[in-house]
Amino acid sequence: MTEAAIQTKIMKFLKSIGAICNKTIGMSKAGWPDIICCFKGRFFGVEVKQPGMKATPLQEFKMQEIAAAGGLVVVATSVEDVQAYLNSEELLLS
Repeated sequence: MTEAAIQTKIMKFLKSIGAICNKTIGMSKAGWPDIICCFKGRFFGVEVKQPGMKATPLQEFKMQEIAAAGGLVVVATSVEDVQAYLNSEELLLS
């Protein structure tokens, strides 16, 4: 499955649970997460990758910057990854 197809599925899931999301591709500087989202008062990013792929060094650096500023970011290869993340962060699905 392509990264774009995974992004579409993740966006559909997030919207189905009441999150507000936006794809950042083409509208931001390199390194920012692919999806920016707000759900239950928490703002977080989702970096989408195909299974077996990893974030680039620039993406890792940006995720560290976001975390240092108190933000949240997850690298996800599927909707299930996002669901697990949301459950683990008290954010969210409970």
